[in-house]
Amino acid sequence: MSKKIVTPIPIKEERRKDPSLDKDTEKIESPGQAGELTATRVYEVNTHTGALLSYKETSAETKAMKPKVILVGTKENKPHLLPDNKDLENAIDTNRVSRDMKGIDLFTNTYLVNALKPSILGRDVISKKIELKKTNPAITDEEVKGVLRKEYLERLSIKDTFEQTKNNLDSDLKKIASHTLSILGNTPDSRAKVQSELEANKEKILLGLTYINRFYNIDFGKTNIRDILAF
Repeated sequence: MSKKIVTPIPIKEERRKDPSLDKDTEKIESPGQAGELTATRVYEVNTHTGALLSYKETSAETKAMKPKVILVGTKENKPHLLPDNKDLENAIDTNRVSRDMKGIDLFTNTYLVNALKPSILGRDVISKKIELKKTNPAITDEEVKGVLRKEYLERLSIKDTFEQTKNNLDSDLKKIASHTLSILGNTPDSRAKVQSELEANKEKILLGLTYINRFYNIDFGKTNIRDILAF
């Protein structure tokens, strides 16, 4: 004789960052669904009396639990110092530059590696190498320095800001172009100059915006210090 016992698996909550939503805004992407755990008990029966004796029990997940997914906004919605100027913002096609900049890797790009190179002492390399050789006996000094550099950038808390800066590049590059053309004048020569400067200084611009976002994203009343510095 057997008996099945179904126990619900409670819905768990899963929170995911969403750069397309304003900061601190929450949105339910999926309500989730409880799962089921089914236990099967197989009883030994007394053949004379019909009484249930001992039993053996096995259990299995018969219905997977689907988590409740909540999207949490991370997009900064800061007031901008400059008035919108759609004509100047669209005077230059920044799409290609934006696309190239989004493909830049913080840990492997040559310019960024040199610009963000920490001062690593020999004793730091030796100490870290002893630690890392426990899991990677063949690790080289250069690989150890790479690990130390990543740890340094993590302490700066710049990695997340670097990726957030990439998410805002489309609008930020348009504002840079707009502000620059408002100073130089919206002429064919000025547009060509600004286009050339953007393409020639992709890493510098991306790193500069990242630093400003990381260290100067501060509100003073209705004005944001980041906007004063960036644009």
